[in-house]
Amino acid sequence: MAKVIYSILQKASLRILLFPIEVIFTSHCIQCISTYTANVISSLILLIHSPIPWFLILTCCNISRFSFYAQNHWCDNCNMIEKHYWKIKQAALNMSLCVVSKHHSIEEIQSYYDAGERIFAENRTAELVSKAAVLPKDIAWQYIGHLQRNKVKDILPIVSCIQSLDNIALAKVIEKEATKRNRKVNVLIELHLADEDTNKSGLDPADVEVFTNFLLQECPHIIIQGLMTMGPHTNDEARIHEVFTKAQDIFLHLQETFGKQYFHTLSMGMSHDYQSQLSTVVPCYGLEHI
Repeated sequence: MAKVIYSILQKASLRILLFPIEVIFTSHCIQCISTYTANVISSLILLIHSPIPWFLILTCCNISRFSFYAQNHWCDNCNMIEKHYWKIKQAALNMSLCVVSKHHSIEEIQSYYDAGERIFAENRTAELVSKAAVLPKDIAWQYIGHLQRNKVKDILPIVSCIQSLDNIALAKVIEKEATKRNRKVNVLIELHLADEDTNKSGLDPADVEVFTNFLLQECPHIIIQGLMTMGPHTNDEARIHEVFTKAQDIFLHLQETFGKQYFHTLSMGMSHDYQSQLSTVVPCYGLEHI
């Protein structure tokens, strides 16, 4: 019996030491790496300076810390992924999730990638270019927000979809640059439905059919995928629901008018208003802010 207990303690103590070492070499979070590195160093110092058998030191000194780490798993930032992110993920099983990664670090984006996400969105050209250069190549980058015409040539080699096409002048530039590169460009037509947000871009719903016809007739390198809209900046859930319902109605009308081959994606809803978006019946992209 004593030999069995001795063996169990050895294995347990090794796991306690190996757990933080594993985190150091697999985590992409600086805070996690720092925390677990300190844990390993303190354990090694105890081993060097104590005559007590090594496995007993690790077991006695680290078991409480290991239990805490196992319970909390990662740092606060990583816990956000485990709690808030997974809550949204589980609630939106019929949707694709687009992670808005603007203003966030390579390490944070990599954490979402490691969780299984492949669709990320940026709204600044320079930031998009720099991140795409170092992050995994199978990421499907999306462009959201106002796109300046002189930046189109910079993002076309990178993006899989432009979610913010809302005017003819921009469409002409995208078509011109896509023609040069002999490639098709997926786009979502952005609608402006929240009248109270006067600083937001987007096409007036009354013009969407004319604009769609222009794209289909004059822009063979632009592939319409659907619509994108932003909910209003308000805590009024009824108003948010009203905007998303209107977007859904327009989307369904465009499907009937032009066909599902052009309108099969509706991108709307963010991490603070996704519950209103989930009440719609159309499969969507959800825009989840890190």
